Amino acid sequence: DIVLVVDRSGSMRDDNKFVSLQSAVTLFLSILATSPTDERVGLASYSTTASQDVNITSDLQLIRNAMSRM
Repeated sequence: DIVLVVDRSGSMRDDNKFVSLQSAVTLFLSILATSPTDERVGLASYSTTASQDVNITSDLQLIRNAMSRM
């Protein structure tokens, strides 16, 4: 099981840092999807407070969707 913890604070908007983070997460999930091991992934994020955005799941699209909504 893997939990991705991402920074969604305002400073991530500088220099397209958050866009780069979204791209990195998308690439990571694409690679993970080709793995012979059935991995489960969760997503948490933080700014001034932390949140659990997606519970541990084998549906990687849920992680992609949550990242695009941030």
